[in-house]
Amino acid sequence: MDKSWLKYDRLSDEYEVSVENFIKTAVESNQEISVVRCPCDKCRNLAFHRPKEVKDHLIIWGFDMSYKTWVWHGEDICNKSPDNIGCQNDSGYMDYDSGNTVEMVEDALKDCDSDPKAFKKLLEDSEKPLYPGSNKFTKLSALVKLYNIKGRYGWSDSSFLDLLSALSDMLPEGNDLPVSMYEAKKTMSALGLEYIKIHACPNDCILYRKEYESPSNCPTCGESRWKKKDASVAAYRKGVPAKVLWYFPPIPRFRRLFQSSQTAKDLTWHINEREINGKLRHPADSPAWKLVDEKWPTFALEPRNLRLALSADGINPHSSLSSTYSCWPILLVTYNLPPWLCMKRKFMMLSLLISGPQQPDNDIDVYLAPLIEDLQTLWDVGVEAYDAYKKEFFNLRAVLLWTINDFLAYGNLAGCTVKGYYACPYCVNEVRLCGPVYLKWMYPFERNMKDLKAYVRNRNNPEGCIVESYIAEEALEFCAEYVSNMRTIGLPPGHVETSSIDKPLLGGKFEQVDHSLIHQVHLYVLQNTEEVWPFISEHIEWLKGHHSQKAKNERWLSNEHNHTFSTWLNKKVYEMIDDDEDVSNILRWLSQGPRPFVVKHPGYDINGSNLMDKGKGLAYELSNEESIDYSGNEEVPDEDNSRDEEVPEEERFIVHPNSKKQVFQALGSAFRNFKYLLTTKYILPHKHNRKRLKRPPFQYSHIPQNVWDKFVNSRLSTEFERIRRQQQNKRANNKWNHRLSRKGYDGLLDEICSETGLVETEVDRSVAWKRARKMKNGEYDPDVDSVVKKIDALEEKAKKREFKANARNDILARSIGRPATSRHMQGVGKFISPKMYFDTPNNSFQMRQERLNILERLDKQEAELSDLKKKIKKQPRHSDVGSSNFPLDEQTIEDEAEEMTARNEDKSIGMTRNGSPAKKKHETLTKKRQSPRKMNESAKKQVTADCPGDKLETPTKRQSPRKKTDSPKQQVIVDCPRET
Repeated sequence: MDKSWLKYDRLSDEYEVSVENFIKTAVESNQEISVVRCPCDKCRNLAFHRPKEVKDHLIIWGFDMSYKTWVWHGEDICNKSPDNIGCQNDSGYMDYDSGNTVEMVEDALKDCDSDPKAFKKLLEDSEKPLYPGSNKFTKLSALVKLYNIKGRYGWSDSSFLDLLSALSDMLPEGNDLPVSMYEAKKTMSALGLEYIKIHACPNDCILYRKEYESPSNCPTCGESRWKKKDASVAAYRKGVPAKVLWYFPPIPRFRRLFQSSQTAKDLTWHINEREINGKLRHPADSPAWKLVDEKWPTFALEPRNLRLALSADGINPHSSLSSTYSCWPILLVTYNLPPWLCMKRKFMMLSLLISGPQQPDNDIDVYLAPLIEDLQTLWDVGVEAYDAYKKEFFNLRAVLLWTINDFLAYGNLAGCTVKGYYACPYCVNEVRLCGPVYLKWMYPFERNMKDLKAYVRNRNNPEGCIVESYIAEEALEFCAEYVSNMRTIGLPPGHVETSSIDKPLLGGKFEQVDHSLIHQVHLYVLQNTEEVWPFISEHIEWLKGHHSQKAKNERWLSNEHNHTFSTWLNKKVYEMIDDDEDVSNILRWLSQGPRPFVVKHPGYDINGSNLMDKGKGLAYELSNEESIDYSGNEEVPDEDNSRDEEVPEEERFIVHPNSKKQVFQALGSAFRNFKYLLTTKYILPHKHNRKRLKRPPFQYSHIPQNVWDKFVNSRLSTEFERIRRQQQNKRANNKWNHRLSRKGYDGLLDEICSETGLVETEVDRSVAWKRARKMKNGEYDPDVDSVVKKIDALEEKAKKREFKANARNDILARSIGRPATSRHMQGVGKFISPKMYFDTPNNSFQMRQERLNILERLDKQEAELSDLKKKIKKQPRHSDVGSSNFPLDEQTIEDEAEEMTARNEDKSIGMTRNGSPAKKKHETLTKKRQSPRKMNESAKKQVTADCPGDKLETPTKRQSPRKKTDSPKQQVIVDCPRET
């Protein structure tokens, strides 16, 4: 059965037609029943449904990819007889690899000068069955597959040897599976490419090659070529070099790249499949690449000629076991490949490995000499290579574009200054010259060097471990092109579309995305969509035409374009639709922008593992829940309980009963705002163009057509226009519009209280009314200014006790000429009625009135005290004892004033406690005082009547009474001596 339709988009017509054919075949194979097993990712053949429901499930949930053989839906079980061995399996590969392995051996030894005996041995192994009667594996294919598993998972040699022994015992007798690591490695090394060991001077002076191939001592420094037997003696181990350069010739490796038809095709991607649109997405788009084409046109004529980059850096193969050891791998990458393959492990070619323990520093050029010679040959002359994709020979050449390394190695390779003031050689222009940064930074090379360090098994010879493992991996990558069902090591596995990957867990909730983030994402999508590119240029030209002076500044032009492009595009697309121009659906949808709400899930099921989000605040449980249906705006009768079952789960949300009222208020407000938006933005501006109103706006295409038509007719009706004009007239009559923003009167009162130090109940609504209508320059509109002057005049009168406001006819009501009503309660914000403001105890009006009354009483008492003090000052120092004008003590008068003030304060404090009288703070002081009038009468009784000619002595300070009395009154004692 055809299974290719599983890769189609589930929203495409091709997928729907294929699903119908699939169900038709399934029904025909099971004509005795009217239902079909549902193979969707949710049911997984465990449930039976009608054909229409199965179709819906397959479109909504997708196909169960673990269901390989469709035995329940009309597919015949494949006959597994030996005659059918060799047919293609589900993956499209050949089950028998004999012919492929023979071709693999021939190609492997084509570019190598190997021993003919080894070549003959490999051919025999590629044709010999693994065991007598084996029709699926040969000796060579079995070993290659097992070694591939060892390389992918990093098995040690001992563990792999144990596996070979165990498998040999499990297989039938007479099997030829290798049981020793020596035989296995020998076979794999024969499939791999060769490397060269070049001796080097321990002091990095020379390489023992060419004219220096035979000397035993360095001609420059005289150091011995051989390694010392012991550090304490001057004896050398002849034949064991002190330092080695491991060289991997690049020419045979470049030739092998073209032996794979797929790789040969990818190596010409930059000329055959690269999209040329002015964007800098690949090094082929960079000026450096184009400069090579212009200066050497003959080189550019052959698209298979290689463009290379070289990277060098040091690694410590002992990891944390040593901090001083350093060996240097030199890597080559090929930029002819697509950008998603350039930096992959398979195509990072190890060309040199400089052994440690010391790094080469500035003498690295000595070790680069053999590589430079081969690269020079590839540039000047070229080599013959075979293109497996085009089936032809050609002359292969190569050029080294640049080097990639860290900052310190930059000084070693290029000789630049890496210390001091002039250290940094990089600038922004390098990105413009060389292409995307991610194809020129060190991170991919550092990851590859980490893999090289993982090869080390023997700490005594780390470089040898790296070299042998790299050669084996090279052979496995080459064999993967020929052996079926064999995954490569250097390329990550492609995305497998199965139901177990990227599946969100249940419990997703809607969240609103920040507006700035939505704008940024929308702009990114627009700028990377090909259909939008012509409009980007048009918008920039539009900005230049409307802002000719500012547009000269490139920075302003770029910022203004990013800020206004999405809005401009939305308007532009609507104009094109009005003019009946052809506008694609993609452009229509993109011009509307994304919705501000997304579904956030608590976790995802990836590769069978539940990965939870760190923010677990989304997962919570509600009790006493109530379900709300928002699939429509019509009221649902209480007795209609059937509709609740029909509402899909994703169209419900849970509301706690305590929040029901607030939620419904918010929903009602949001729905009114939504209708207002539709009316003012999409209906009324186009009321004379009914063609524009035939369908809902694109971003609200979920509105049913009949609902949209009904809504449009209601908004364009005569009754709606009458009501709208009436409301506009009412708003026009209101001449005192405030200038508050979203903070409202609540925020305004907070500002006033923080500035004045008052509490909220002490701020009169007239003060808030004036502040809410003040402009930024501190002035008022003419209509508002007249009311403000009235308010200021009444406030001055109130301070002078010339004005006393009534409850609902306060300062603001008298100033605007309108008493406070439930519909016109100004200066206090929403949801505050006159009853709440004026009649509630402790409101600001009552507090202010009570304070005014207290102040009036205090003024009267202060006036009486002032008059009393004036009378006292007029009294003589001594007078007739019987006179009624007896002087009062000034201290007594002051105490009486304090008592009166305390009583008034107690009344004020009592009013702040819901009107209940507070306990007086000066009760003790009041009991010890007496009124002035009673004090005069008491003093009169204690003064002697006839003291002729004597001066009345007034005490200079208060004296205690001579006789204790029960009366708390203050006594004044005057002594008058008698005649002898």
